[in-house]
Amino acid sequence: MKQISSEVIALSKKCQKIANSIEQLEEYSYHFNVKIIGAPQKQQTETAEHTSKLCIDLFHSIGAEVTIQDIAHRVPSRKPGNHSNAIICKFVRRLAREKVMAARKKLTDLQPTTRIYDHLTHGCKSFYMKPRNISGRKISNFVGLRIGWFIYANLKTRK
Repeated sequence: MKQISSEVIALSKKCQKIANSIEQLEEYSYHFNVKIIGAPQKQQTETAEHTSKLCIDLFHSIGAEVTIQDIAHRVPSRKPGNHSNAIICKFVRRLAREKVMAARKKLTDLQPTTRIYDHLTHGCKSFYMKPRNISGRKISNFVGLRIGWFIYANLKTRK
């Protein structure tokens, strides 16, 4: 019985190592991606070429001079409704992505319903959502993560 128990523990450790390796690979492959939410979708089936042109036009409108993207495609929404599908843009160059991320705040003035975010893996999203739901209650004044620590602030009194 002890031998089986030790084998199960060893297999469990190997599985955890594999899961960690997969998560690291996903994080690396998502590193050059941005996720655009709320961009208008004119047709239900949009071609990748049309989506890429939409992204480039959007980036130019906020002042990020981006010329070439590797991939731009729509991903279906998880919530049913009449939302437009999110767009995932994968950049070839890190500098192009950084230009877009630096200029993304200008988008609020031009298109208030469209947002640009980092494209996070499922593991990262779960990690960032943990402090929002502690002990079954929503925490509305969550600020962010800094150097491995969750930072909270009372947003009503903060200026």
